[in-house]
Amino acid sequence: MFNIATQGDSSLFLHKFRFEAKICRSRLLFNIKIVINLVMTSADSAILDLLRREGALSRWELHERTGLRPNSIGEHISRLIESGVVCEQAAESDGPGRPRVPLTIDPSRRHVVGAVIRPGHVGACRVNLHGQLLGSVLSRSVSTPGRIVSSLKQLLTKLINEQTYAVGLSMPGFFDPQARKLLFSSALDGRTAPSLESLDDVIGQLPFVIENDMHALAARWLQTFQQPQDEDVLLVYLDDGQLGAAMLINGRPNRGCLAGGNELGHMRLPVTTGHCYCGHTGCLERIVSSDYLKQQGGTRNLHDAVVRLDDSDEALMQMIELFATGLANTINFMRPNRLVLVSELTRYPKFTQTLFTQVRTRLLVELAGRVRLDHWDQPQAQSAETAGWLALASVYHPDWMREATATLAAM
Repeated sequence: MFNIATQGDSSLFLHKFRFEAKICRSRLLFNIKIVINLVMTSADSAILDLLRREGALSRWELHERTGLRPNSIGEHISRLIESGVVCEQAAESDGPGRPRVPLTIDPSRRHVVGAVIRPGHVGACRVNLHGQLLGSVLSRSVSTPGRIVSSLKQLLTKLINEQTYAVGLSMPGFFDPQARKLLFSSALDGRTAPSLESLDDVIGQLPFVIENDMHALAARWLQTFQQPQDEDVLLVYLDDGQLGAAMLINGRPNRGCLAGGNELGHMRLPVTTGHCYCGHTGCLERIVSSDYLKQQGGTRNLHDAVVRLDDSDEALMQMIELFATGLANTINFMRPNRLVLVSELTRYPKFTQTLFTQVRTRLLVELAGRVRLDHWDQPQAQSAETAGWLALASVYHPDWMREATATLAAM
């Protein structure tokens, strides 16, 4: 309800009303654009996903695979060609009749931008619609959380242009989508985070997906390996002193009451470790680290110890047992179809086999023979390139990303 202004205040009131109405209209148009994108891409994305997975297909072949009417296919293809994401290849004649005109994803005209916030730095890059890195990754050191947004805006300004189709931003920890702020993250080092709202100055009305870095990694894994989206999966990322997890339910992130990943790294065990940035000791993230190995009398860092894995290395074997306990407890609780361990350390078979054997011995008997244990050696797991796959998920799998995009639209 508006208060009625006096005669002397009427000019100021009308100016203020018009200004606020302009802001509301701008936000409404931005939100309407996102909603329209969601409605349009429900069919468009099915076509795009087919072309991405199967390669070149004709309009008739798309009609047969999708069940959409030929006229509808034609309308969708015209829009996708016009928007620069699909292109026609040379016509193929195979006897009498209309020649077949193959359609493919066009990797040359459009791209997405991925951006990442990590402890001590921010990064951004372009990725084409096939998921391939374009050019180099731009990176900038950030000495304090107060410089995160300004540094990120500088990078995005260099990358976003009229060919940009969507933007994905990933970060560790929890994120408040309404206040648009990081709440709990290793990137903050215990300090207050700035609002990310001013990123709109650079991104404008482009589709913009903000997610936890583990959900970005899950988007990359699902699309890279074209995994079935009807499984429950526990995706775990491991590096020296870093441990993250994403729980996928029916192939979609478990979002819970707060935007973020599943903080497996902050599962606490009754062992003595250094202090974690969360303020506690005994965190699993502090256990899977070179610091913990040295605390237990080890003489090598985590990578070197894994390379030279030997049963006589008591510090490493204890670390593996504790890590296996955390993984097994999570699997027993979640009952996923599979565990996927994402780590460069998995390129050393003896480490992977030892860890998975320890995990299986700790699983409930009914689960031990049913849960698949897989691994994925992905060097750029926590990168801006991986954040680009968030934006690709909004293109190819809007249903998978609907919760994240809908949250943004409600801001």
